[in-house]
Amino acid sequence: MAKKRILTRRAVPGMIVAEDIHIDSGQMIIEKDTVLTDHIITRLKFYSIDSFRILETEEPEFIPIDDFAEQIKHTTEYKQFHTEYDTSVAMLNNMMRSFIDNKDIPIDVSKLTNWIENILINSRNGMHLFHMLHCMRTYNDEIYAHSINVAMICNAIGTWLNYSKKDIKQLTLAGLLHDIGKIFLPSSLMEKQEQLTEKELEQLHSHTTIGYNVLKNQPIDSRIRYATLMHHEKCDGSGYPNHFIADQIDDFAKIVAIANTYDTMTSPRVYREALCPFEAISLFQSYGLQLYDAHILMVFLTGIIDSFLHNRVQLSDGREGEIVMINKNDLARPMIKINEDYVNLFKESQITIKKILT
Repeated sequence: MAKKRILTRRAVPGMIVAEDIHIDSGQMIIEKDTVLTDHIITRLKFYSIDSFRILETEEPEFIPIDDFAEQIKHTTEYKQFHTEYDTSVAMLNNMMRSFIDNKDIPIDVSKLTNWIENILINSRNGMHLFHMLHCMRTYNDEIYAHSINVAMICNAIGTWLNYSKKDIKQLTLAGLLHDIGKIFLPSSLMEKQEQLTEKELEQLHSHTTIGYNVLKNQPIDSRIRYATLMHHEKCDGSGYPNHFIADQIDDFAKIVAIANTYDTMTSPRVYREALCPFEAISLFQSYGLQLYDAHILMVFLTGIIDSFLHNRVQLSDGREGEIVMINKNDLARPMIKINEDYVNLFKESQITIKKILT
């Protein structure tokens, strides 16, 4: 059977891995002939595997996306949030595109900050922000909408880490600008679904250094530049472009890396809904503690979990109930109340949370 190389971001469940997949240290993370699932695709992204070979088979059947949290979507807060979000995506697009013609254009930091603040003002706190974001998963935009999402997630993480208002503002800008290097890559590369050459893979990875070089002469906080350069570095040295380890990675970059991965996991694809936050949290707990800063990651995961306390959820067995208690030993497996009964997911390991309802 023929093989072809695909980008990991083009992978869909049902594809078959054609060759063993290893990380730079030599460790094998996916075996040949493995059938892809959402979980495995996300694991590839965790390890910064940008492309791999699959067996050429018939295309998998696409599954339609269902909406959820309709109650939030009908609130005045959400409608205003959506309006400001749309405006910011369009304005960020225009501003960033201007750098293609002239990289020396000064970045209007105050304007960028105002855009994000106009969105955030429509969310009461970090917890409420995540409710709003999980109802906004309609964009197929790997640069501008994604950058705004990462900026808002960074803002919440900075708050949960008790950063000063000044540092939170700079961290938010770091999230907003982290992928600026991608606008200088050819659209033919970003959209290509066929086999990538080694040269094309290197070009794809170069968005970090391109972004850093674009920002290095801008009058901005140096931590923003470092976040642009290092947001694909991993604490175990398996990231890029420089294979830095934990102490070599700037704290802003560590935060942006987590926000970037979370937004990628919880954004929808044409073949599935966005991954449930609890699926994302489970993946972070399984694979993330060696790749990301453990302290920052646990503060982030705890903050997300707290935001969903008392939400109604659907379980993998079809039952619906309310999250009534968080299990600090396994954040992805809380206590669920179903009518008068309680289900402890920490003990019921075969059951998972599949969807946030309200």
